[in-house]
Amino acid sequence: MKIFIVIPAFNEETRIGKVLSELRTRGFDFVVVDDGSKDKTSQVAKKYTPYVLRHSINLGKGAALKTGCLAAFKLGAEAAILMDSDGQHKASDLPKFVHALKTYDVVFGARDFKGTPAVRLLGNRLITILTSLLFGIKVGDILCGFKAFSRGAFNKIRWSSLGYSVETEIVALAGKNHLKYCEVPVATVYYDKFKGLTPETGLEILFDLILFRLR
Repeated sequence: MKIFIVIPAFNEETRIGKVLSELRTRGFDFVVVDDGSKDKTSQVAKKYTPYVLRHSINLGKGAALKTGCLAAFKLGAEAAILMDSDGQHKASDLPKFVHALKTYDVVFGARDFKGTPAVRLLGNRLITILTSLLFGIKVGDILCGFKAFSRGAFNKIRWSSLGYSVETEIVALAGKNHLKYCEVPVATVYYDKFKGLTPETGLEILFDLILFRLR
């Protein structure tokens, strides 16, 4: 199975190099989408791969992921693994996704939540409960950005979210389309306490969940 890693990036010039270096060492193909960074994220990424795309303005994580996935499948990928660019996700966990993709349509990473900032933990729990009630899919760590899916699954879960609601919409659409899924344990390192999920973002995601159900 030909698999591409899809990496959205925004102002990550200081961290993305280490992430891409490890991926290249392990022999993975990857696409980087610079989502309108103001720093040298694109320049650093181009040292490691010719597949660097750039949004001229910041559109959001969901938009960057869709751009990356469309590019990966156009390049012949049979599956894509979504991975953050700041080092939170570990390349050592990638074999778990590769193995699971042989059997499942969608693979969700699941953190153990040790050391998780309280605001993230509470938000994750609330969103998990609501998603289960609305879409009948039970995923223990909905907000984890470490995910994977086959080309066929992507064609069924093409999300519309531009921002951080993308993580939740992918889970919701996997449930709505009755895709075969599993979870694999992953390690996560938190560099920024409030990066990604703030209380405001959490409320936005909860609101978006209801909209996803009404569509």
